Amino acid sequence: MFCRKRILSDNKIARALCALLALCLALCLALTLAACGGTDGQPSDPANEDLPTGVLSDGSGLTYRKSADGKTLSVVGFTGGGSLTVPDSFSGLPVTAIGEAAFAHCTSLTNLTVPDGIVAIGASAFAGCAALESISLPARLTAIERETFSGCSALTSVVLPAAVTSIGEAAFSGCTALADVSLPEALGSVGTGAFYKCDALNLTPYGGALYLGNADNPYLALLRALDKEVEKVEVHENTRVICDAFHSCRALKNISIPASVVYIDSGAFYSCDDLEYNAFDGGLYLGGAEDPYLLLMRVTVQDQTKFSAAPGAKFICADAFGGCEALTDLYLPATLRAVGRAAFSDCAALKAVSFGGSATEWAKILIEPDNEPLTSAKILVENVG
Repeated sequence: MFCRKRILSDNKIARALCALLALCLALCLALTLAACGGTDGQPSDPANEDLPTGVLSDGSGLTYRKSADGKTLSVVGFTGGGSLTVPDSFSGLPVTAIGEAAFAHCTSLTNLTVPDGIVAIGASAFAGCAALESISLPARLTAIERETFSGCSALTSVVLPAAVTSIGEAAFSGCTALADVSLPEALGSVGTGAFYKCDALNLTPYGGALYLGNADNPYLALLRALDKEVEKVEVHENTRVICDAFHSCRALKNISIPASVVYIDSGAFYSCDDLEYNAFDGGLYLGGAEDPYLLLMRVTVQDQTKFSAAPGAKFICADAFGGCEALTDLYLPATLRAVGRAAFSDCAALKAVSFGGSATEWAKILIEPDNEPLTSAKILVENVG
């Protein structure tokens, strides 16, 4: 009996020791897996331990964030310097974007190559990169957002990809060493102050103004007046964009604008008080011999309830309908392409807008901010196609 009890006691001890050994083995395995980054065998990066949730680091100074669907990455930060090539992919995911202010104030960054897999670069992405001397941009990029290169005072040249159609406000402002810029033929708009204080730019003079473009068309964008005392300007026939070029050119009296122009900055003629206009049915316009009514500068009768823009009008200037508080009905031609900031801000009574084109064409019109009376009015299209 004593022996049987002894045997049972020994068995209990053995089982307890086995259980303890199994627990130790399981704990060691768990610690090993954790050190390797988990059950997938991927090593963890100590650099990721202090990062916000969803942000990854590749150890080179670049940080990334996954897209909402988890299929792509955006660059969201950089802490290094010198020359850098953004990788095509990281951790098995393609890098498709550079986020807003991702490289902002990286004052040691000198050269940057952005791969063609990048399709978007956020606003202020490189703002304040004072040592950045050169950058290679991806072929599929379609927009240079606001302040993208603002304050890049060492940048000397840039070639914009052929796909770029817009340049945002202050995009290159303060790029004091920038001498050579090649603009794409597809360019359709340039924001206010895009090249402010870019005094080293190589510009092409013509007809009282200075232009920026490319080797085939140096007159693509009218950047600024030849001088503030210019009285007459003939815009080149190959010009597509007129920037905020004539701000406070108080001596300017006459300007001829060709039909080739697809965009005019809303402040292009701010404080040009002596301009000679082309009058049409209560509106004052600027244009050229081919179309004298391209740009509606302002409405002359503020208390009218109805207004029809001239045939062929493409642009409506900022504050054009200032004081038109009684306006209820408006007709705009199918040729309209852009409406300047606050053009209709005073038109609270506006109820209906008759548009000469289709709903699809209306949706393509660039309507700048502070135009709620226009955007909230009922739009009646003449062409349902």
